[in-house]
Amino acid sequence: MNTELSRTVQAGAYPDLADRVIAVMNGYDDEPLPASRRGRCFVMAYTGSVYLDRDPRPLFRAVARIVTEQALAPGDLRLEFMGATASYGGTTLATMAEQEGIAAFVGIQPSRPRHEALQLLADAALLVSLPQDTVTAIPSKIFEYLRFNAWLLALTNPDSATAQVLAGTGADVIAPEDLEGIAAAIRRRYLAYAAGQRPRRLLVREDLSRRAQADKFFDALVTCITASEQRRVTPRHRGVRRREPSREC
Repeated sequence: MNTELSRTVQAGAYPDLADRVIAVMNGYDDEPLPASRRGRCFVMAYTGSVYLDRDPRPLFRAVARIVTEQALAPGDLRLEFMGATASYGGTTLATMAEQEGIAAFVGIQPSRPRHEALQLLADAALLVSLPQDTVTAIPSKIFEYLRFNAWLLALTNPDSATAQVLAGTGADVIAPEDLEGIAAAIRRRYLAYAAGQRPRRLLVREDLSRRAQADKFFDALVTCITASEQRRVTPRHRGVRRREPSREC
């Protein structure tokens, strides 16, 4: 399974095989990242698709609240989307932003080459993960976000697989329906940025890298193969010459 929570669910469904169920997560890659080009503006970013269950409205409403209470101008705060993000539930993100009164604060870009997406993430101070209705899954962007010197706002329930993997990292994990909590997290990060503080990479465990997760998978695979070979070589087979395969095959 690709998360610890889904491993737990699967092991519970098949208790007789529980000790054979492992979790191998997506992980983050160790590759060079572009240098940040941050300026005075506090940039929040989301890259990727806005799927059927990733409602951006709670985020828009929280941003609208901060813009109003802090009397912000578009040069103070920006919320940038890049990817398949044109609409959600039949309504464009541009329309949603206009409905919430923050159209001037929201940028919406189509899918761009990977190096441009990485540059946007490097330039942003706060990276956002939108909610999803599958609590046992972790959006792959969570692992990618972990590589940047940025704050992370994950809109997810506290019992989700995403919340579990982010525990202890310093990320802001807020339930999607908690508008006060989302606004409080954005307010705290904006005020820190405006005061001159710049985010650092979260406290990420090395075992969350894709390399470490691949090692875990291959170790388990070797164990399975070794056990299978041992079961095939029983005492009655020992000492018996193995027949060579036909060269005509």
